[in-house]
Amino acid sequence: MRSHPSGRCPQIPRQARPLCGRTPLETAASQACVTPDSGTRSRVKEIVASRLGQSPEDLDENATLETAMFDSLLMVETVTAVEREFGSSIDLASLADAVTPLTTLAQLMDDVTRCAVPAGQH
Repeated sequence: MRSHPSGRCPQIPRQARPLCGRTPLETAASQACVTPDSGTRSRVKEIVASRLGQSPEDLDENATLETAMFDSLLMVETVTAVEREFGSSIDLASLADAVTPLTTLAQLMDDVTRCAVPAGQH
């Protein structure tokens, strides 16, 4: 892993990199115009719950990634499953930059759901 010359990791604003494989302007426009349907959100919740070994009904969406023990490997598995399910492209690096251990499962699922539908199908 390369380190920054100053020894610190530079802070990259969330908007600087596309989360859904689109430019920041395309992402902002699509998020402003499109609210993913509840079926898409429900399916993303099922995928997250299955990765955590829980049923969707038992999943506590207010739990933080840390308390849910949702680590980086689970994030990769979840994003891969969502991309396969919906034929979409999610920039994992941007998603990882956007979340912290204190991010709730609901926030993560909302971000992933916004990117679940491919750009051309909004």
